[in-house]
Amino acid sequence: MDTVNRPGFRHTASAIAALAHIFGLTACILTLVWLLHYRGGLAYDSRSADLVFNCHPFFMLLGFVIVSGEAIMAYKTVRADKMTTKIVHMALHFVAICMGIVGINAAFKFHDMIKLEHMFSLHSWIGIVTFCLYGLQWLLGLCTFLFTGKGSGTTKQVEVEVELQNNSQGDVVADTQETSENVDEEPEAEQVTPE
Repeated sequence: MDTVNRPGFRHTASAIAALAHIFGLTACILTLVWLLHYRGGLAYDSRSADLVFNCHPFFMLLGFVIVSGEAIMAYKTVRADKMTTKIVHMALHFVAICMGIVGINAAFKFHDMIKLEHMFSLHSWIGIVTFCLYGLQWLLGLCTFLFTGKGSGTTKQVEVEVELQNNSQGDVVADTQETSENVDEEPEAEQVTPE
């Protein structure tokens, strides 16, 4: 049963998505007020190290909270066919990665400007590991999307293909493949013959 097409579910998802958009917009506005009013602004190509550093929290928030959140919600907010939704989802995650690169580069540029050592705090190590795992997840998702017929394959079909490559017992694999192909069909009723 496909619950996505039920009006109640769509309404609930829309209300939650609207609330998430409001919180995201509020966080973006408050961060801009903080950076522009209290920290003097932000400029990536400035001679002032503080203005360069201010790009770091802005781009990290914009990339990994706002755009990444939009990518996650794309399955509920983009009203299009499944393939278009997947492409929008993947593209938004790519934009988030690009903004993360700019944000991390701003932090490194700030460290160079004030002659500070890179990667000296727990925040920087957790941030780099998180960014690398995020990029790796995107890359693996892209490979899965490309190699399973542009996202048309189901998880069960991917499992069967992996099992075909790793299993030497063809009969077990054939049974699994046959089961996964017949998932959408109604089960046949057993005919009981009286004796």
